[in-house]
Amino acid sequence: MNNLVKDKDTYIDVGRDGEIITNSVLTKYDWPLVDPRLGAIKERILSAEDANMLSAACEPYRFNLRSFITASNGSSVSVVLLELFNHRAFQFNCRERFRQCADIVGQIYAACEEFGRVRVPFQSPPLT
Repeated sequence: MNNLVKDKDTYIDVGRDGEIITNSVLTKYDWPLVDPRLGAIKERILSAEDANMLSAACEPYRFNLRSFITASNGSSVSVVLLELFNHRAFQFNCRERFRQCADIVGQIYAACEEFGRVRVPFQSPPLT
C-alpha cells in the first residue's frame, strides 16, 4: 500500500486508485482522548421526507438514448463521449472529478481527433 501513497499527508483519490483507507488517513490525525462511541448519540424520528429521499436514492438512473441524443445534438463527438461516460447511469465515481480529470478528457479528445468518429455499441430497448 505504501507505493500508492505519494506522501503520508496525501489522500489518494478513491475513484482513481480504489483505496479508501490509506496510511495518510490513519496517521494524519491523533487519537481522541475519549472514545466517541461512549457518548450519547442524538436521535430523531424518521419523517416521510426521509423515506422519500431514501426511495429516490435507491432508484437507479435510467439511460434514455433518445433524450441523450436530443440533448447532445450539435455537440462535438468528444463532448458527447465525455457526457456519455459521465452519465449517472454509468458513472459511479464523483462525476465532477471525472469531468475535471485532465488525463481522461485528454484521452477522449485525442481519440476523437485521431479517429474522427467513435462507435459506441449500446444495447437498449427499441426507440419508440
